[in-house]
Amino acid sequence: MKTNSEVERIKESFEDLSRSWPSAMVARTQLSKFSGGLLNPRTLSSLDCRGKGPFKIKVGRLVVYLKRDLINYLVQRALQTDAF
Repeated sequence: MKTNSEVERIKESFEDLSRSWPSAMVARTQLSKFSGGLLNPRTLSSLDCRGKGPFKIKVGRLVVYLKRDLINYLVQRALQTDAF
């Protein structure tokens, strides 16, 4: 279990990442660039097929995610495991 200060550091780090992205949305093809390599487009595609992962918006063939949903997803994943 993470301490409160560790949780706050994780949240702050991902919020910094969020502020550096110029748009409110992130295309699936840009996930790796957005996350600094933490997210792979194929991984989220696979999770989508299983009904898991962050909320997505589909515009024709393009899949986009709201930046805030991706940040929340990353924070939750980081708090669930020591893998990040």
